Amino acid sequence: TEVFDAMATPSGVRRIGLAHGGVQGFGSDPDASPPIDANRSDKAGLSYLALGDWHGTKRAGPRAWYAGTPEPDRFRNNESGAVLLVEEGREEEPKPIVTQSFAWEMHSVAAERDADTNELMADVVSSDWPAHRRLLQIVIKGRLPIAERRALQAIRDDLVARTAFLDWRDDGLDIALSADVALGDHADPVIAETAKRLAHEDDSDAKAALLLLDDLLRAS
Repeated sequence: TEVFDAMATPSGVRRIGLAHGGVQGFGSDPDASPPIDANRSDKAGLSYLALGDWHGTKRAGPRAWYAGTPEPDRFRNNESGAVLLVEEGREEEPKPIVTQSFAWEMHSVAAERDADTNELMADVVSSDWPAHRRLLQIVIKGRLPIAERRALQAIRDDLVARTAFLDWRDDGLDIALSADVALGDHADPVIAETAKRLAHEDDSDAKAALLLLDDLLRAS
């Protein structure tokens, strides 16, 4: 965009620049020069510099903006899914106009041992967007009894069936064995003792084994 600086501008003409690239350096070299000078609008006397590359709405410099993409294309909070209405010659900042037809949502859920599963997921399940136009990334961490974990999985299955896409991550969710969990209070002392030992192991294999044991008992 350096060429903009030397372009002659006829009297009474306002110029708008159009370019694609970054206004800040990336990578391991802190001294690397960005492709586009953030002050290009001032240096070149531009009324406005319209930029592409950053897939979100972002002010890049004086009278310079990234408009983003009309539809989001990934899970990222970068104000995508809009276009900018620019009123040339006015000092007001551009106005974003929402154009997206699909919502890409990221949810982080912290589960406590005695949490009510429905309350825990209330914000995730409720939305102004139609379910078939929602793409969800849900990260769940914490500790829940098996019964509540099963209820959580039922909600997951429902979301899979109703939404456009679901990225469900519950690797950080541990199992809490309490007195009201059938496995921990099973009539068979061998099953009860096995369940207690597995529940206190901080290991993904033990967690999987405990869930498998629960599955087998439910199926028997």
